[in-house]
Amino acid sequence: MFHLLKDDDLTPEQMTRVLRVAADDAPAERALAGRSVLLVFLERSTRTRVSLEVAVSGMGGSPVLLDNLRSRLADGETLADTGRVMAQYVDLAFIRAYQQDVDAFAEGFGKITVSAGSDLWHPTQILADLLTLQQEFGDLRGLPVSYVGDGNDICNSVMLGCCALGLRVRVATPPDHRPAGFAIERARRACERSGGELELFTDPVKAVAGTKAVYTDVWRSMVPDDEHERTERFAEFGAYQVDEKLFGHAAPDAVFMHCLPARRDEEVTSSLLDSPRSVVLRQARNRLLVNRALLRLLPDFARGD
Repeated sequence: MFHLLKDDDLTPEQMTRVLRVAADDAPAERALAGRSVLLVFLERSTRTRVSLEVAVSGMGGSPVLLDNLRSRLADGETLADTGRVMAQYVDLAFIRAYQQDVDAFAEGFGKITVSAGSDLWHPTQILADLLTLQQEFGDLRGLPVSYVGDGNDICNSVMLGCCALGLRVRVATPPDHRPAGFAIERARRACERSGGELELFTDPVKAVAGTKAVYTDVWRSMVPDDEHERTERFAEFGAYQVDEKLFGHAAPDAVFMHCLPARRDEEVTSSLLDSPRSVVLRQARNRLLVNRALLRLLPDFARGD
């Protein structure tokens, strides 16, 4: 069964096809007529959930939201059991949860399942980011992009998704917050197939020198915004804040990227986030376009077309 749970579950050819369809954004008002799409959100979400609901309903389908506040999942029902039951009601599913729960649901569901973000990967986000880079620079192959900050799920998917399409990826993190070893190795293997490159740094200036895009994400998790936590975050990540000085080492036509939500004046300064070189709103808009493209193409991919 076809699932999109991590970035390289799509072949480079399939990724390119998604980007092409998303860029065209041709009308598909009835593509999901009579079909129901399950949206399982066990973690908080704004852009992912809303863009999926709008995409499904706009294509004539019925989005069905399932969370752990208004379902039996809060009472301990397993994701595998939930998946087996939901397979009798809906046609495909998107799920945001910890990766072990995403995997368990997909196995039980047995139909097309897409990760809407986990603690390890966020493949739909990086497809939207690749679309944004394509809109800005055209050909993606060999394009230098940099990620600065925490080696988290977004970092993993930036590495894997960009390496799969032959980009040159540079990652700068504090030594104690490097991306997971398995994610690095998976991205390196993708580079071997595509001709891409992956470089790891602790020095953010070296990582962004001459790059076309500087990407960052929140430091660690979205912890409560109290002074102790903020001080602790700055002690670990302060040197990795993307400000005008650091961004100035990038190429003159470089763009700033962030998946949002951002903690203003922590991982990025407000002035850079709101600057003309920031494409964060376009990234968010492209989430909708990519979701529409995936909803159109996933059945083809499952059939091997």
